[in-house]
Formats: sequence, C-alpha cells, structure tokens
Amino acid sequence: REQRSSGINAEYGGSYKEYTSTNLESDFAEELLMYGEKMYDDVHACMGDIIGHSAFLVTADGHVVIQLRSKIVGEAPGMWHFPGGHPEPEEIGIRSTKDFEKADPVKIVEEIYSSLLREMKEELNLSEELLKNLRLFSIGKNKGTFYKPELNFILFTPLLSHEVAARYHAEGFNDDESDDIAFWAIDDLKLNDDQEDIRLYKFKSGLDSEVLSVNKEFLADSSVQLLRCLPSILKYNPLLFEF
Repeated sequence: REQRSSGINAEYGGSYKEYTSTNLESDFAEELLMYGEKMYDDVHACMGDIIGHSAFLVTADGHVVIQLRSKIVGEAPGMWHFPGGHPEPEEIGIRSTKDFEKADPVKIVEEIYSSLLREMKEELNLSEELLKNLRLFSIGKNKGTFYKPELNFILFTPLLSHEVAARYHAEGFNDDESDDIAFWAIDDLKLNDDQEDIRLYKFKSGLDSEVLSVNKEFLADSSVQLLRCLPSILKYNPLLFEF
C-alpha cells in the first residue's frame, strides 16, 4: 500500500477459491503467514486476500438491515452480519493476472460498487432503483479472516423496514446465504464493552414487529470491528447517516 497525493493505491490478489483455502483455514493460515514473512518478507504473500465489502443499508424509518447468515456458508456461518459480499473480477473480463494488467482502472472501481448493488438484489430482493446514495465510508481488515481487506459502504432505500422485510420474505425469493433478516435502530447502533446483548427488530407480516435480543457473540467478526470503529467514524463524519 502506497499513499500518494491523489489518494491510496492498494494492491490485493487472489481468487475466492484461494481465499477459502488460505484465510479461512485457521491452522494452515498461521503457517502461510510465517512462510510468507520468511521467504518473501511479506506475511500476506501467500494469502488469498480478496476484497470483501458490506453495507449499512438504511431504511426510511431509521433502521439498518442485518442478516443471519446460513449455517452452511464458509464464512461466519450462523452469525449476524451486515449484507454484502465481494467484487467479481469476471464481470469485467478479468480471469487472469494478464487480464488484470490490461484492465481499465475505472471499470475495476465501478465493479466494486456495482457488485455491492448486485448483492442487495441477490440477498435482499431489492432492485437498484430502490437503492440510493451509495458511498464508501471506511476501509478495514477483518481480524477473523487473517486481515482480509473490507470495504464498508452506506446506502439508503425509500422503503420502510417492514417493506424491506416483505421483499425478503416474498414467495419465490430465496437467499441461499442467509436464514433471516432483522433491523437495528440507528440510535441503538453501537457496541459497548460491557454490553451483552443487542436489540433487533423483526417484521414477519405487515407492520407488526417483535423485539429480538441477540448476544453479541453471535455478531460476525467484521461487523463487530466496524461497530467498534463507528464512534471514531462518526466523530470524523457526523452526517454519515444523513441522506
């Protein structure tokens, strides 16, 4: 990573297949980190550090969407996680290192944003016209996956929470990567050291909601890290949740 006057230039490599066989294999990953440092003077030289992303999707009534990941997924199974995924290089014709070297940098950036919008469609059944003002607000590394880079976005929908829930639970829609959906009030969106549980809201039919108390141990690592950093982010950008 090299900081320049025009911003930050970051290089990450690897495919999702490489990522699952390196970063998600805890015992093997430790060996790869040590090997990379010894042989290449770079602890991440042998890691499949793909770029991941997640988003605060803000509803019209002031909630943030959060999903319960399926127990059969490779990363954070059975944990609550803000929706997202990762860019797909193949979408812009990148299938090899040579393709990457010839790729248009503008298209690469566009794919990072476009892929997040696709995730909202695939995971929440929300079309692009229902998603507004997408913007990147922080970059981090997920400790739980041996510091895989994570891009954190925020975007807004004109739908109310129960309307988002209705689309997720609509007949014929099925997201293989999640088992449920809930909503976290922006005013409660924090994670204190002495806090055991978080309060979420679920909508099953119409406006009727139920309060769901979730132990913080069931929050995905990347979501926990983001929430830990949120006070500092809001200090720098107090209008983050303003459309």
